[in-house]
Amino acid sequence: MIVPESVTNVTPNLRPDTVAGNDDQIVEQKDAPQVVVCAQDVYKNYSLTRSPARRLAENLFGLTPQAIKHALRPVDLTLRAGQSVGLVGKNGAGKSTLLQLAAGVLAPTGGAITTHGRIAALLELGAGLLPDLSGRENIRFAGPLWGLSGAEIEREMQAIVEFSELGEAIDAPLRTYSSGMVVRLAFSLATAARPALLIIDEALSVGDGQFAQKSFDRIMQLKREGTSLLFCSHSLYQVEMLCTEALWLHEGAVQEVGKASDVCRSYRNFLDAQSSLPSSQSLDASTKADPPAQPAQPDETNQPSIRSITLLRNGTPTARKTGEMGSTPFISRQDTLGIAVALGLPRGLSKQDLPHIAVLIKDEANRVISSLSTHNDGVNIQSDTQQQNDADAIGTPEQVELTVSFERLALLKGHYRVDVVLMCSQAIRFIEALADVLAFEVVQTDREIGVVSLAHTWAQSEAQTKIPSGSHTPT
Repeated sequence: MIVPESVTNVTPNLRPDTVAGNDDQIVEQKDAPQVVVCAQDVYKNYSLTRSPARRLAENLFGLTPQAIKHALRPVDLTLRAGQSVGLVGKNGAGKSTLLQLAAGVLAPTGGAITTHGRIAALLELGAGLLPDLSGRENIRFAGPLWGLSGAEIEREMQAIVEFSELGEAIDAPLRTYSSGMVVRLAFSLATAARPALLIIDEALSVGDGQFAQKSFDRIMQLKREGTSLLFCSHSLYQVEMLCTEALWLHEGAVQEVGKASDVCRSYRNFLDAQSSLPSSQSLDASTKADPPAQPAQPDETNQPSIRSITLLRNGTPTARKTGEMGSTPFISRQDTLGIAVALGLPRGLSKQDLPHIAVLIKDEANRVISSLSTHNDGVNIQSDTQQQNDADAIGTPEQVELTVSFERLALLKGHYRVDVVLMCSQAIRFIEALADVLAFEVVQTDREIGVVSLAHTWAQSEAQTKIPSGSHTPT
């Protein structure tokens, strides 16, 4: 379990059971317990000394730097086998420093780190591969850097090649590869043999299209098989879905550690307090994208996609363009609000890989007023091909449309915006996340105040208190 004031850090994974301190010494550990990582008072400082000569003297003779940047302040953590820990915090909080310490890319300034087992870090995939070597030669060259022995590399070679989907290109020089091909090769190598700890920086998948889903499935498989997970993300939803515990870093120091749901709630409150326009619950800016203004025909792409999003008022389209305000306001508790999402489903998509849709409604302050998803509501997308032929996979690309309706819309007067997210079959990985795709106004005819009118009833008790004549009602 995680202890307070804690973060996870790991040594280079050249040897399975080792300890590293600030003197960079490696010490063999005889009996590895069920602890994957144990960090004690680990911290990382950077010298801000401007003079090169002075910096050299600091390194050679241990002189105290004239100025120091505390990238990560002293932290402790014990991470056991099978645990999943999420890291949250603003940019510059020390999360990347922590991940690099965990991966062995950086050495700590102070403290000691103990690791047991193989470490796989999905940080800079492709780093360490040589451009003049072929893909196959790079597997043999870089395999030991991922903790694989020569025998393991040869045993897993065919599986690595097949998973990467490189085909004949595996024997071509790496310099002829696209960036996507390099990432596929590196991911296949890094996850070839089950690691004790998997370190992930933001991306729950690599590559695009079908390989993105394939890589996500492998990550989830490793997690199910007992691999510990250290996951850094700005998506608090994904942290809560994947991790049992979380750690919040701010300016290099641990602010809170505990259950993922509790830590994420505290971090959301912190972000909301930092801004007059709270954005902690909305989609991260990096995930925003514009959907097509008009429906497109399904094509031969190899992953599901959002084709169009339409705002409906009492069944009639009122807005289709990105961010467009509905042409007619909705009347609170009278009109029906509908959001129609058209999806393109690719050829070969199996039943178990059919995606899910999530819809978020936000107010003018960017606070999420309501969210829902087909996954939470137990609704499964149906493919025409699979319904008609009882086939496991879609025969031809097709388009399907789902509409969510809010009858007698309970929202009170105000302006609202809509986010739509297309998620994988497990409702964790975001295939497509579109922020502020629609906007609408709600008006009302009564005097209720607030954001939403909750369904309610009034009842008067049968037993009435009689007030004597001439007396006053107590206040």
